[in-house]
Amino acid sequence: MSRLLALWLTLLAAFWLTRAVASAVLFGNPDRGYESVIQLVTVPAFQALLVAWATRRPGPFAHAVPVRAALRQPDLRTILLLDAAVLVSGWVLGTFGGIGWFGLAQGRNLPSIWVALKAGAAGVVLGLDTRGSSPERGEDRRWLLGLAAGLIALALMVLFDVLRALPALLFPTRPPLLRWLLVHGVLTIAGTALLLRVQRIFRHDRDRRPAAALALDWTLGFGLVAALTSALHLFHRPFLMEPWGSLVATCNSLAVTALLAAALLARGRTVHTPESFAGEEG
Repeated sequence: MSRLLALWLTLLAAFWLTRAVASAVLFGNPDRGYESVIQLVTVPAFQALLVAWATRRPGPFAHAVPVRAALRQPDLRTILLLDAAVLVSGWVLGTFGGIGWFGLAQGRNLPSIWVALKAGAAGVVLGLDTRGSSPERGEDRRWLLGLAAGLIALALMVLFDVLRALPALLFPTRPPLLRWLLVHGVLTIAGTALLLRVQRIFRHDRDRRPAAALALDWTLGFGLVAALTSALHLFHRPFLMEPWGSLVATCNSLAVTALLAAALLARGRTVHTPESFAGEEG
């Protein structure tokens, strides 16, 4: 995932520079419309996906490993079934049926409680997994404890619906888009950096954690889709309309599910990982 992010940011910078220069030279002014912003973000993203797929290492699809491992573990299999039930009922009864208790983007209700439970459980599992760590792995232990504390804090904020109101509380006089970017943008960047660091720890633990590192790629992928969808939509309107709100909530919920799966896979038995993943940083 770190490789994909690096490709996307490089292509985004090149696309923006080329587009800005061409617009200024040919038309006299750069295009700042909503459609141009969507193209600026999505075109390099698709290009990065194509380049990453075309230059992938030979062998089986490595990111199917955590999915197969999760389906073999009874606890994770149960979590995935419950996750599917909550998301399907959220779309059918909440988004299309208008029943607020099941709405995926409605605040304090069944889906948000479920997300909080998953985040809190992942934090507890990661925290307990650091017990008995050897002294020479003290730095790794601090990173894992930092992620565990962040997940527990996230669970509390989701449970009490703090994240929705946090931008307005911290920056009441700023425009809605700016305060959203200031709060959620910083949280997204900090969370991504922390996950990438923990993923590196999991990847280098060859005994049992490569599958957990691959599961974190699913977390980062779902989280990135949610963040980009929110940012592009809020650039046009100060709130998320349906079905975009439910789509963002679904991606966020799946990201937390993948994080919980990573925490449970990290403490489980050895899972065979394709050789193409050995030493890979993204």
